[in-house]
Formats: sequence, structure tokens, C-alpha cells
Amino acid sequence: MTMMRKYYFHPDSKQAGFSLLEVAVVLVIVGLLLGGLISPLSSQRHTIKLRQVQTQLDEIKTAILGFAAANGRIPCPTIPNNSGLESGGGAANCVSSGAAFSHGFVPTNTLGLSGPLDDQGLLLDPWGRPFRYSVTKADSGGTAGLWDFVGTGEMSAVGMAALSPNLVVCASASSSATACSNGDAIASTVPVVFYSIGRDGSSFTSLDQKENAGEVTNSTFGGHAIATDDVFVSHGISTLAGGEFDDNVAWLSAQVLYAQMMQARHLP
Repeated sequence: MTMMRKYYFHPDSKQAGFSLLEVAVVLVIVGLLLGGLISPLSSQRHTIKLRQVQTQLDEIKTAILGFAAANGRIPCPTIPNNSGLESGGGAANCVSSGAAFSHGFVPTNTLGLSGPLDDQGLLLDPWGRPFRYSVTKADSGGTAGLWDFVGTGEMSAVGMAALSPNLVVCASASSSATACSNGDAIASTVPVVFYSIGRDGSSFTSLDQKENAGEVTNSTFGGHAIATDDVFVSHGISTLAGGEFDDNVAWLSAQVLYAQMMQARHLP
């Protein structure tokens, strides 16, 4: 017959466990480990977005060149709630609501671009901010009062030798509305500039970023800050307080545009 064993526990016996101090130490260690993981992951996500924004800028540049080859001009900016279509252009300057605007947003629909759009129809960068887009107002001849680079047939009428786009890209903000200061020009005689204002958006005090974002936020631009002059800034990322900079700026060289136009026989 099988004997059943009986086990007895003394009422004063205690089960082993963790003290509050031990639990606290474990939590601190876990917190440190998680913190060490989160930082690299955040950095990786930011790196991925930087690659994405560069791809978008390259696509915009290619689309502008394609449009120029097909139409003999570059498109005007769009404004919010305009279905991504350029404002004016062709037989007129970049006109909206009776005013001509050389600054605005990428005309996604006109360029046939795809990508994320906000509720105003504006193309968004990886941080969910609309891409800015500016064109030169140069008027060197042809039809008086019609900007050379946006009017149909104007570039051809003016002639390549006389064309003089006047947007400039500098290494730092300038006190002038038309030229770089201290000889720090990166590119001059630029016909079109397009850019992302980066992760920090408009939360900055940096003069370099204000040069790009501007301070015009009237209703035409849906409350977004817009560039106000012909000068733009491009340089490496900076996190220095008061000197913040994370804009991603691109532009189309006049010579590259002319070569495309010549190949398409819009320019001699």
C-alpha cells in the first residue's frame, strides 16, 4: 500500500522575496537600458527622414525640369486650397486674388507630383510641414511686366544671354533683401528655390532660418510663414540656441535649366 506523505509548514516560516530596495535598483537599471535604446532609435528615425526629404527634393527638381522642357518656362508657386495648381503663370505672373506672389508652396498638381498632402492641398515633408517654393521675378525684356521665367515664351523672347534670375543662396542670413553679406554666396542668379523648413518648423529664433521661413503669415498663405525677399540660406545642421538650423534647401541652377531648355528647343 502506497504511503501518503504529509508536509507541514510552520506558521512562522517566511517565503523569499524582493525588498523594495532591490525592486528600485532593478527599475533604475531597466530605465537606463530603455533610455539607451530610445536615443539611437530616435536618431535612426531622424536619419531616415533626412533621406526621405532629399528624395522628395530630387523629385521636385526633376519635375521642374520636365515641366520646363514641355512648357518653355517654370511653374509659379501654389497657395493653400488651390488644389496644388500654380497661381497664374503662363500669360500672367504668379497672380492670386489680384496680387502677384513669387513665394509660396510647391505646385504639386501642376508638376504631377505625388506625396503626402495636408488639408490645404500642400505637399508635406517627412515632418509634416509644407515645402516652400520661390521663383525669380526677373523681368529683363520680352513682354514688359511679365516675369521672364514664368511667362510662356518669355525666356525665348528675352534670350539666354539677357536672362538674369535674381534669387541667391547664402551661407548665412543677410541684412540685404537682394544679396549675400560678407561674400558668403553659395549660388547666385538662381531661378527657383524649394525647401523644407525641417523638424523644428517655425519654433526658432535663428536669423538663418527666419531668412527662409520669413514672417509673412497672412490669410493667402493659410497662416504659414513665407519668405519675404530674394535671399535664402543653406548650411549644415546647428542646434546652438539662437543659431538653430535644420532647413533642407535645394535650388535649380540657371545653367542646368538652360541646358534642358536648349535640348527641348525652347532656347537657341
